[in-house]
Amino acid sequence: MLISLVTVAEIYESAFTYANPQEHIKRFRSFLEHFHLLTLNLPIVEKFAEVRAHLRRRGQMISDFDILLGATALHYDLIVLTYAYSTDSCHLVHRKVATQST
Repeated sequence: MLISLVTVAEIYESAFTYANPQEHIKRFRSFLEHFHLLTLNLPIVEKFAEVRAHLRRRGQMISDFDILLGATALHYDLIVLTYAYSTDSCHLVHRKVATQST
């Protein structure tokens, strides 16, 4: 199984919101042993910049982490799996990833 370095960062951040973050980090490290870590590289960062500039021109900015996740999925030809929440801009990036991945 694969997991993005960006996702790992988001999960680590959430661990620090708990009263005992070290326990959550310990569990997460154990969980991560089953995954191959997808790191960032120059083509992913270039795609991030392209998508971010496109969204900025359209006035549809979203989280940099979400754009990095989408750029990573495009680079590796993967589908983004995410917790579903309702924002038009989030769906825009996920649709773009799905369209370019098929």
